Amino acid sequence: MKPTNFLIISTCLLLISCTGEVAPGPEVSDCNTSAYEVPNATFYESLLKEYWLETGSPGVVAMISQPGNTWAGAVGQADLENGTAMQTCHQFQIGSISKMFTAATVLLLQEEGKIDIDEKVSTYLPQLKGNIEHVDVMTVRQLLNHTAGVPDYYYMQAYILDMMNDPSSIKRSAKEALRKYNYGKKADFFPGEGWNYSNSGYVMLGWIIAEVTKKPFEGVVKEKVIDPLGLTDTYMVDFRNPRRAKNYVDLSGKSVLIESSKYDDGVIGTPEGGVVSTVQDLTAFARGLFTRGLLTAESLSEMMFVPCGPDAIDEGVCGYTLGLSYWKNTAYGDAFGHSGGEVGMESLLLYFVEHDAVGVFFRNRNGPSRKQFLFDMLIKE
Repeated sequence: MKPTNFLIISTCLLLISCTGEVAPGPEVSDCNTSAYEVPNATFYESLLKEYWLETGSPGVVAMISQPGNTWAGAVGQADLENGTAMQTCHQFQIGSISKMFTAATVLLLQEEGKIDIDEKVSTYLPQLKGNIEHVDVMTVRQLLNHTAGVPDYYYMQAYILDMMNDPSSIKRSAKEALRKYNYGKKADFFPGEGWNYSNSGYVMLGWIIAEVTKKPFEGVVKEKVIDPLGLTDTYMVDFRNPRRAKNYVDLSGKSVLIESSKYDDGVIGTPEGGVVSTVQDLTAFARGLFTRGLLTAESLSEMMFVPCGPDAIDEGVCGYTLGLSYWKNTAYGDAFGHSGGEVGMESLLLYFVEHDAVGVFFRNRNGPSRKQFLFDMLIKE
């Protein structure tokens, strides 16, 4: 999801009732933090607390992993109503970091010969002909890198109204979601002639995965990515997990936070934002993807290729590859990864190629924030 839509949705939600029963809070056993007692732990903790106070978030959890140095820490609360402290083992919605899982699954299926990312989308989803403009022209690759021109449902009035009036209604299959929000809509541009971030494009990718495997999308991601990498705290099923941190939103602008889980839970299990995980599992996922052979070298190179040059169709292509955001010239060098955001959360996962380092953080409140603290942690090797 795009964090920039937060203001639109939160303004709309302010118009409706925020009352209701709070779901039972998580009862989490103490995490084993002894593994993170490293020489710079006090410095890392001070940066994390500074960021926590700066953002006014209920809680923040972060992890950095470098050769010879791994640390994780948490501050604040995972559940305000029950006073549950945030811990490093808390699970959380990762938002659009989920697109990395979806893209990796597509490339794995290409390795198996079940998908060709340069094939037309209509080859796999002929039922979209006449319903999605240019579907017989756009390719799977263009869905992956947001150059297909598919309008993003997340900004559509129909979606925002559904979230306002009945949050449970946004929990739909790919077919239902596209029919509800995208059928008959004019394309943002002709495929390959522009760039626009599109959650709807990733909904289509999830449908393609299900079609070519004849299995549920989330089951394929589990089979191809989650299980092979041993991500035991990662899942794509919508249920009240007692170890999952709650999300919060400030609708009034007066730092009065209410739980937003009922607005966020509808995307769990979806290709565009449906993964729940931990900082440890996301670190393992990044290492499995970038350094430990989840994909072949050829597939990984294709995933990380930045199609940017003097003739680039849009500056967006310079910052997005196949399911990956490209962060150029950060304080710690170039990085690949993804950010995530829902009504009540923000997340970030980055892999720094030159340093073979991973940085991850999650906070259970949305809105733009200064992420420099993560770079500062990594620089202090």
